[in-house]
Amino acid sequence: MIKYAALAIAVATPLHAQEKTFDFKGITNIEVRNGITVNVTQGDEISITGSAVSGDVEQFHLRKFGPWLAVNRHTRWFIFPYGRQDDLVLNVTLPDVRALKAYDDSQINAGTFSGDRIRAEALEGGTVTLGGFNYTETSLYATENGTLQINGVCETLEAEAIIGATIDASALDCAIGTVDAQSKAVISIPDTLEIVVALPETD
Repeated sequence: MIKYAALAIAVATPLHAQEKTFDFKGITNIEVRNGITVNVTQGDEISITGSAVSGDVEQFHLRKFGPWLAVNRHTRWFIFPYGRQDDLVLNVTLPDVRALKAYDDSQINAGTFSGDRIRAEALEGGTVTLGGFNYTETSLYATENGTLQINGVCETLEAEAIIGATIDASALDCAIGTVDAQSKAVISIPDTLEIVVALPETD
């Protein structure tokens, strides 16, 4: 009886999230795929910690290509049922951010960065949320039901959304911009933005 009771308690108690640290240098850009969430904060030193809220933290597959950190899952896990449903979160601290890309149900949340130029892309259902950004040039691109939201300040804005994608830049304080929304895509911009070039709608 005692052994059975102990087993029941162990099963009912949720496991703590697993964590793993990664050591990469010289990163300014991040690309994420396959349903992983990446949280990016500004800091003096680069730090990267992966957390498996459910599943195995060893599922993280990180590679570095020049200034890019590519965040993915080990493809060997896809042979197991429900492998894509495991909840993986990567927390990244960077001194500087220049480019961000989120693909296929992945998500990037980033805030309080500044610099000369930033490019953010939400692709194939990915989501990018940028808060408190202050860049001279801001370039936004979303496609295939991707969602991108940004607030902050810039001097020039370039925004393009296609194939059902959404870009919400209505809270971005920017002077002039180029905006292009096609194929049932939506771009929201502030009333104060001066549109320099509006590209024509194409079939």
